[in-house]
Amino acid sequence: MERVEKEMENGTTAAKILAIAADELSKDELLPRAVLHAGKLLNNLIIIHEDNLSKAKNQDEGQKLARKFLEAAAEVAENTMKNSSVWKDLQENELASTLTNIQKSLDDATNMYADYLHYETKNIPHENIAIIASSQPTIHFNNPEKRIFKSPYDDHTRITLPRKFYKGYRNQNSTIKAIFMAYKNLGCTRNTIPCSPPETTLQDLSAKSQINSAIIGAMVGNASTWYASAGEYVKVHLEHNYKGDNYELGEGTCVWWNVSSNNWDSQGCTRNVTNADYTVCHCNHLTNFAVIMDIKGILQKNSEWYKHLQLITIIGSIMSIFSLSLYIMFFAGFRQTPQGKREKCTFSRLNLCICLLLTKSVLLGGLDRTSNVILCTVVAISLHYLFLATFTWSAIEAFQLYKNFITVFKKDGSRKKTFLAMGYLGPMIVVAMTFTFTKPLESDINGTPTV
Repeated sequence: MERVEKEMENGTTAAKILAIAADELSKDELLPRAVLHAGKLLNNLIIIHEDNLSKAKNQDEGQKLARKFLEAAAEVAENTMKNSSVWKDLQENELASTLTNIQKSLDDATNMYADYLHYETKNIPHENIAIIASSQPTIHFNNPEKRIFKSPYDDHTRITLPRKFYKGYRNQNSTIKAIFMAYKNLGCTRNTIPCSPPETTLQDLSAKSQINSAIIGAMVGNASTWYASAGEYVKVHLEHNYKGDNYELGEGTCVWWNVSSNNWDSQGCTRNVTNADYTVCHCNHLTNFAVIMDIKGILQKNSEWYKHLQLITIIGSIMSIFSLSLYIMFFAGFRQTPQGKREKCTFSRLNLCICLLLTKSVLLGGLDRTSNVILCTVVAISLHYLFLATFTWSAIEAFQLYKNFITVFKKDGSRKKTFLAMGYLGPMIVVAMTFTFTKPLESDINGTPTV
């Protein structure tokens, strides 16, 4: 970085200094001190860059200078992330301050660039950092798609602004300035496990409090912090790097990077939806967001032991289904005792076996159907209902046995209709209430329901 320091002494523009720094970082082996120095350089050059922009001769010159600085700043940040393992050699306070310097400097640089845009949206893509700067009239954002920023790095990571997000944030020319950021690997720099799941071994796990998503964020207007109006929120979809189909995951926490404390903070954000693939957060402000969760272990789906257990489960379920089917046919065909009297418990036992048969069938056919959200929801509701019905019919049969043995000489009328209502309608009401009063289905922007 000697060349960079020399250029700073010579009064070179901040954009040119950063371009030189980016070039040196791309050539040299990345070392912890280079990462630390790059973060400090970005932070220090923002003030110089602001002064450079104030001396621009006209709008076009200012816009070109702001664009060059932003591209160079993104390139510097990009180069610091080419080997995230290097960050682990930094002290905790150094690592945290570098994360703040990178994110805050890029936010400020993009904000300055957006000041020169008028009815424009510009995209500055990189391998690990995606930036969008926009200055548009309010009518532009009436289209819901224009209020959504999708990360280019995965399918589910995106941020959705509320409908009236621009209230109180219009510029003098009635345009709205909005910037969006996505960092592919920046969150991994603080993790104890690799960014790429295939590189993770059993020895790396269990790992607590890991960033399990890309970082995505936005800013509106010139305000350092934007807050949603009452009744509105920012919707943040965060796709998991380590997915629940292959890894045992802990409960996710929606977090944002607090530049004041140099740490992740959860205040103002709540987890709305989570599944094996992604987490949906609702937040009352804008900044850079991610999801933190424990990565507890690897689900050994491809191991021989897992395959043997899976085979035993399938064979056992098939045998249960076959036996229950025979049992049902037996009770349906022979409802009377050899003496010609009806067995009082036959009715409840028949329905109990039907519920068990349906439970085993749904369990065998739908337990691993978690990739399709609609099918997963149907399977979950069906199992909930069938398990409750099985429990209810078990209780009904126990009551019938009591009547048979304790009140054997007392005549009693048929209670079939009552039992049918208790056995099937009772569980149905419980399941319906559970589904109604818990988080309902909602559609994402692709029309796919999420639970």
